[in-house]
Amino acid sequence: HVVIDDAAARSLGWSDPADAIGEQIYLFGNSDLVYEVIGVVATVQSSIRATDTAGATYAFNPRYASYVIVRISKNDVQTALAHLDDVVHELLPNHPPAQRTFFDEAFASAYWTFTMIGRVFTGLALFAIAISAIALFGMGSFMAERRKREIGIRKSQGATRGQILRLLLWDFSKPVVLANILVWPVAFYAMEHYLALFAERASLTPVPFLLSLTATLLLTWLTVSGSVLRAARLRPTAALRHE
Repeated sequence: HVVIDDAAARSLGWSDPADAIGEQIYLFGNSDLVYEVIGVVATVQSSIRATDTAGATYAFNPRYASYVIVRISKNDVQTALAHLDDVVHELLPNHPPAQRTFFDEAFASAYWTFTMIGRVFTGLALFAIAISAIALFGMGSFMAERRKREIGIRKSQGATRGQILRLLLWDFSKPVVLANILVWPVAFYAMEHYLALFAERASLTPVPFLLSLTATLLLTWLTVSGSVLRAARLRPTAALRHE
């Protein structure tokens, strides 16, 4: 007897998975191994990575069992493990102790590659942010120095400190916004391919892109704020004398 999932039933030609119950199928490419389908269950992903599987079958055959799954209480793990070792030794006295793996360890191991990728990209992102902050600081000081005369003329014509501040911040923000918009298609393409590796993937929404834009704008404003504030507080006479 065998139990199959919905995907296997449809792959074998049954549009309604329930129609497979009572039918006979062959497994492992051997016509001598005939199994009767006694049940159909929902398809469950057995891997975190996306695979082109045609379905799964579940047959009770202890001879080919590779793993034994045991559920234990988390209140006294060591006592439970010692009891399992005693049972295994009693049933198989001539075999070495069984190798144990906890599901949380197996889960963490399955995600190890993706964890390393995430750490590498996080490090590269922090390095890029540091370089960008240094470049923005230098550019802010340079641009504020170059626009002293313009600032003096605007203030002599009645422009307030707040208006000068908004003008300079907006001028610094425009290239940041443009850079974000230009890189969004590349980031979307890369994220779509990365998420496609997972069997159960998260949906990609505009939220991460808007958050990145907000974060880069805040970084820009914080980096150039000192230079911009000094330029906005500059007296018109001092700015014009500078020229």
